[in-house]
Amino acid sequence: FILVTYFMGGIVMGILLVTQQQGMYTAVGIYTGDMKAAALALFICLGYMTMKQIIKTVRNRKLYTEHTYEAEIVIGEHIIKASAFFDTGNRLKDPLTGKPVAVASERFWNRLAEEMLQETARFALVPYEAVGTKGLMYAVRTDHIEIAGKKSRGCLIARGEREFMAGADGTDNTGCVSNGYDLLISGEMVE
Repeated sequence: FILVTYFMGGIVMGILLVTQQQGMYTAVGIYTGDMKAAALALFICLGYMTMKQIIKTVRNRKLYTEHTYEAEIVIGEHIIKASAFFDTGNRLKDPLTGKPVAVASERFWNRLAEEMLQETARFALVPYEAVGTKGLMYAVRTDHIEIAGKKSRGCLIARGEREFMAGADGTDNTGCVSNGYDLLISGEMVE
């Protein structure tokens, strides 16, 4: 609130300097001199839009910070650390066991598959259906995935087709401000 107050005060002072108005401060507020009502309305609209964008950015950062986790994946003797994002839309399940499926970014999948080349018995196919598309995803079976102190045994990690990057700063559509995630996890893995 204090930062927004200083920011908005700075905008008002900048506007007064740019328009070369003789403003003065009084106990009841700011006197803007002979500034036209249209200019004042324009500056109020700009201030409102700026405030709205600041609130949106803070809300996005908070949302995505609260849904980011560190994951530890155990596959045989391999222990792999990953950054995970709780995706409320991830409802993928292994059709054989009913266990939840995490979706790996393309970069993370390549790293994971490279380590698992000798353990071909762990690879599987997972059917998926999304808006306007359906098909099969390559997946690897884990011994367990530990996220936020909860172990999910027998989960799968499926291959995603893209990177999961941050959004509020213009990188992608997930809305988060970070370098990206390795996994999109379901609620069953953290709740």
